[in-house]
Amino acid sequence: MTKIVQNRSLPDKTFYVGKGKVDELLNLSRETKADLIIFDDELTPTQQRNLEEKIRVKIIDRTQLILDIFAKRAYSAAGKLQVELAQLTY
Repeated sequence: MTKIVQNRSLPDKTFYVGKGKVDELLNLSRETKADLIIFDDELTPTQQRNLEEKIRVKIIDRTQLILDIFAKRAYSAAGKLQVELAQLTY
């Protein structure tokens, strides 16, 4: 696992991070054969799609990670429905 940080006053509308950081993520994902990149913040659907198209790796943000964890741990029918509702709302 590798952690990359970028400090910006405002997120980039296209990729959330700058183009140089996108290139860095692309190179690092190829070197490490990563199959997932997690952003510790909220991404717009457009930012997520743009990153996935550029880097060719699954991209998720913090909210999706949390929902995925809840989905894996939901055993009751009510719990599964609550997770599904949260995912649809997200």
